[in-house]
Amino acid sequence: MKQSNNVVRVKDDMNFLEYPLWVVGSKSPKKFEIRNAKGKYIISTSGGVDRLPDKLDKVVLDFLLSEMNASGFKDEKIVTSFHKIGQNVSGARNNNRRIGLALSRWKGIYTEYHGIFYTGKGWESKKFHIINSYKYKGHGNLEIEFDKDYIKTLKDSTFFKPIDFNEYKSISSPVALRLYEILIKNFENRPVWKIGIKKLREKLTLSTTYPSQILNAVNKALKEVNKKAHLRMKLDYNNSNNVCTFKKTFKPDKELEELISALPNAYKEEYSISKLLDKWLQKKGVDYVRGNIKYTNENYKTNFKKFLEKALKDNWGIKMVYECETARKAQEANEKQRHDESWGIYNALSDEEKAAVDSHIENDYIKAIHSNKGSRLWYYFQGMYDRLLQDDIPNYERLGQKHALELLTNIYRTKDK
Repeated sequence: MKQSNNVVRVKDDMNFLEYPLWVVGSKSPKKFEIRNAKGKYIISTSGGVDRLPDKLDKVVLDFLLSEMNASGFKDEKIVTSFHKIGQNVSGARNNNRRIGLALSRWKGIYTEYHGIFYTGKGWESKKFHIINSYKYKGHGNLEIEFDKDYIKTLKDSTFFKPIDFNEYKSISSPVALRLYEILIKNFENRPVWKIGIKKLREKLTLSTTYPSQILNAVNKALKEVNKKAHLRMKLDYNNSNNVCTFKKTFKPDKELEELISALPNAYKEEYSISKLLDKWLQKKGVDYVRGNIKYTNENYKTNFKKFLEKALKDNWGIKMVYECETARKAQEANEKQRHDESWGIYNALSDEEKAAVDSHIENDYIKAIHSNKGSRLWYYFQGMYDRLLQDDIPNYERLGQKHALELLTNIYRTKDK
């Protein structure tokens, strides 16, 4: 079992993700078939098995494969226990009968790939059982012997995906888990994937046939996948041609979200551009990336992404970075000037005038808090200014209302600190 930072990886060949070894329905046929231009895939059961494997059976199988990984697939046999399987598979805990049923189903199925098994070099025909036999060894122990060709295919595969077993088993809906398998296979090296809804139904092994029902099931499944898995996907559906378009997305942090918001609307949902921004954000920081986005927005002609890539690489937006830094420093200087000016005027007041100002500030702040309008203190300061004029405090009258209001809010904030 390969572990890194408590992540358990299961090596799964892409063909076993593309063509399902299990079905999602509670009522299962004893044979399932997928055909395409290259050939066909068939999974079937022997006469004595009640059905094709379901979601729980598949999680049991993946746990056993994670145990095989621990030995580097040195042998087709593995010794484990009911207790260990139950500890790692929700739904099988303290249920030896259910574990035994899962094993019998894997022993009873037969898979056939007719000209559609991709090896990384070409297409081949292959046939597998999954489990040859299993024996009870006493004290709750099990000896399981896998099909030799099945294990050799997994061991030698160069066309595989490492699955996070803990993430995999956390997905509760069978449709969501099957969708997860499909997506991690088809998004190996692409940001967008399109498929007809009827073809997607076939891959998901759904029994329902109406596009609206299929789409409803897929949307519910995708919501769970996005919540529980590392994947972040968006689904667009075209009613005119019944095509589903899945797009990679990811949840950005606050800085990255700010940078994405600075992009033209046409590119805000482009996964590849978001990843590009994230890469340079980690390397150079937010000001560097922001400056180059601004430069690209103002200067690109046709290919936005290509122009942005060059701008980030060669820092064409250095002028924008300088302007951002200059603006920031100017804002800080302005705030400091206003702060110093406020206290200068306040300190020039007589003790009696200071006491009047302090009293008004304190009273109006208390009123603001009690009225639950702390975010609208400005309006209370405006009323305070009117009363200050009535109290005939000449220094404030000379400032004019707008400056006086800024002054009073600055005094309040500074005194509060």
